[in-house]
Amino acid sequence: MRESILSMMARSDYYQTLYREYREGRLEIFKNRTELTGLQVAFLKWLEIFHIIKEDIINKEPCAFKDIVNSPMRVQAYLVYKFNKRNKSSTGNKRKRKDTKVDERIIFTKKDR
Repeated sequence: MRESILSMMARSDYYQTLYREYREGRLEIFKNRTELTGLQVAFLKWLEIFHIIKEDIINKEPCAFKDIVNSPMRVQAYLVYKFNKRNKSSTGNKRKRKDTKVDERIIFTKKDR
């Protein structure tokens, strides 16, 4: 799986530090404050994704470990896990499924095999 340049940049400590300052209102990342381009929006999304993952690692969330950020496949698998976990808790559906739990499997696309 090939990682995009935006995700590689967003993963770095340098851009994560800038993003933290941006979130706290102490820094502007882009010259334009409104009407962001698609590229800028995509970069902000990647920054938020890695921010969430790194916060989960710091807070010792289940299935969150340091090496997640170093592998695009692990990042995707973790995001699927988080999405499914959030959906499960928001629907209040507590009944157990007969199939394998989501957090115990990794979903691969044909490109990953």
